[in-house]
Amino acid sequence: MASLRFKAYLSYSHKDEVWAAWLHRALETYRVPRKLVGNNTNAGSVPARVRPVFRDREDMSSSSDLSETLSQSLADSENLVVICSPAAKASHWVNEEIREFARLGRSKQIFCIIVDGEPADDGSVSGCLPPALAEIGFNEPLAADARKWADGKQAAKLKLVAGMLGLRLDELRQRDMQRRRKNQLLSSVVILAAITLTLMTVFSQISRKHEQEKAEQLATFVVDLGERLQSDSDLETLALISTEASKNLQSLDQDKLSSETGRKVALAVRQMGRVNQFRDKPKEALTAFTKSRDLLFDLKEKYPDDAQILFELGNAEFFIGNLYYRQGASDQALKHMQDYFDLSLQLLATDPDNPDWTTELAYAHNNLAALQMESEKGVNSEILMHVAEATTLMEEVVELRPEDDALIANYSTILAWAADSQLLACNLDKAYSLRSQVKMLAEKSSRQNPTNNELKKNLAFALTGMGRMHSMIGEFDLAKQNLNSSISILQLQADSDPSNVIAKQEVVDRRVMLAKLLLDLGELDTAKPLLETISIAFEPLNELWQRDAGFQKDYIDFMISAANYDYQTQDTSAAKLKLQAAMQHQKELFEAGHRDVSEEYRQANARYLWWQIDGSDNVLYHSDLLGDGQTDASEFQGCNNADAKMRMAIIAQDGVKANREASYLLSKGYAAPDFMKICKQQNLCSGSAQ
Repeated sequence: MASLRFKAYLSYSHKDEVWAAWLHRALETYRVPRKLVGNNTNAGSVPARVRPVFRDREDMSSSSDLSETLSQSLADSENLVVICSPAAKASHWVNEEIREFARLGRSKQIFCIIVDGEPADDGSVSGCLPPALAEIGFNEPLAADARKWADGKQAAKLKLVAGMLGLRLDELRQRDMQRRRKNQLLSSVVILAAITLTLMTVFSQISRKHEQEKAEQLATFVVDLGERLQSDSDLETLALISTEASKNLQSLDQDKLSSETGRKVALAVRQMGRVNQFRDKPKEALTAFTKSRDLLFDLKEKYPDDAQILFELGNAEFFIGNLYYRQGASDQALKHMQDYFDLSLQLLATDPDNPDWTTELAYAHNNLAALQMESEKGVNSEILMHVAEATTLMEEVVELRPEDDALIANYSTILAWAADSQLLACNLDKAYSLRSQVKMLAEKSSRQNPTNNELKKNLAFALTGMGRMHSMIGEFDLAKQNLNSSISILQLQADSDPSNVIAKQEVVDRRVMLAKLLLDLGELDTAKPLLETISIAFEPLNELWQRDAGFQKDYIDFMISAANYDYQTQDTSAAKLKLQAAMQHQKELFEAGHRDVSEEYRQANARYLWWQIDGSDNVLYHSDLLGDGQTDASEFQGCNNADAKMRMAIIAQDGVKANREASYLLSKGYAAPDFMKICKQQNLCSGSAQ
């Protein structure tokens, strides 16, 4: 390859000329991180630059074959980069260039980047791909996707570079981000210096004014400054801002503040809490959230008729409850969410026709339902009542404000929880319908606001939900596609701010989910590097893993999947060690009271795998979660719960119970890959036994 003239040849339709010009410039000006240069990969020694790249083409409108110049340029190129779009799909020349490059024996050196077009009805990107790709065996290639609502330009460029140079994408991303962070650090210092200078100017201007006016101006300035910078700054910069703000806000006399300024001070303190929460400093976050709540409570006593203060007091309870929830402290979380609900009822009573207050009560209903659904109890009539009320209230407001993007995004979240409530009752058709609606709304919002990171995150969550649904009903290709898309979106957000540990956790969570699916499907070659990536990701997040109950559960799921890989590759000793570690961690969580709706399935999954390996049940610990295996639809039996009871019945050699649970699941349309495998192996699937 070293003797070839061009590093890459760009194949594109003339209608995508603007994209081709961007990509040509982006590749040729990209500098490979210094620490990677010279490394040996399957593509050879890593160069410092990705150039030259061939782009120019002559007018071939009157020709039926590739010109001699283009054919020679193709022969002189290490890689072919196909710029995919509906126009490229229809282009005779793009298809011919793909065929010609394949005839040279370099099919493995063909890389795709999507720049335009919408997914097909089945969720695929086939509407963007030239048919010549399928002719050479690339039916659905793993493509970089430069569209704003997908990878975006920066990530798509890195994917191409990593592929062409034989580098791991995560490795290239990490090195590239380290380089970019050096530049961001300089920007942060400049911002902080500007803030300090501005504060000094403000102090000098108001030093001779009345104390109350001084307090009002200082509080307003600090709060408004933080709000302006929040969307453009990373967490490290926001932490610096919060520290400066805290020093000045502490000197204010709260009794001299108006209701509006007092509220702003409480919001500034809350902002400090949010920054600390995302920086994985829960104690500092709780201190700030509690301080903000107390300030608002005092303001409510002083201004009992101010509805805006009542609104913010309710939100203060939510932030405290949400922090406890993330730490796995369900009882404390439920207490504060109940307070949030009660305050929201009071708020709506002050003005029953106010759509904002109606929305707030919908959120409060939904949070109570969500907390209880996440507990080990599953779903009940009270939860379904809260979900129904939340959905009805939100529909009323959406009808009044159909163009409110933020409102639509929150309506989608409530629909997602409604889908989960149906899932916990194993009503797969209803859950699928609701999840499809969530995905449609998330895609629409993200397309309309392509630079909004919060909407991108919502889309990633919607894709995750659809991935789960597709996995449960047997549509595995779509499940993998949706989970991969979700990971790509969340990885971009994690990369954009390395200090955001929650974003990193969201990526790990989806990767663990995808790894389990791949292993359940027997796709060991694809699962192996993913498991290695997950293992590496847990290491820098070790402290978070020790504190965050949700992250510990991700780790347990990962260990069970890693044990499954060892089992399928005949390394039973390693598999048993991992299972023992996973079950010990789960026992500790269980005894600490950190229980959730997946506990039953997680335990049964681990014990069934042990039984497959050892022929006996590893009863490292017993719990009352698995009950007697009785399925009763009136009790809102979840699919995963029935699956768990089926596995435990098999271990106990109780064929009657195992058949009952399997029949229940099959009647619901449940077709998760691990369930179907067990069902057939144990002759429990009517007409499907093998």
